[in-house]
Amino acid sequence: MIPIIVHNDDMFDLFVDLVDLNTATPNAVLSGARLNVDQSMPVAVQEDGGNQANVAWTATRADDASIVKSGTEQIGMNAIVDIDVFGA
Repeated sequence: MIPIIVHNDDMFDLFVDLVDLNTATPNAVLSGARLNVDQSMPVAVQEDGGNQANVAWTATRADDASIVKSGTEQIGMNAIVDIDVFGA
């Protein structure tokens, strides 16, 4: 397992889902976790053979559930996953 940091890079509070794509069955690491503006949360995910995390995320604005954005990231240990809903 390797540590990564999930960070709310938006101007609004977000509800965040984070899925580890390096497990045999994709594993929900966060499910509806609230990240306030500029808040960070450390999590541990499974690394691949190159010591990379592969995660998918979905963010929903806490004050407007119709604003949703998703993305995927391939990152190294202690990297930051900046999450926002800009342009959603």
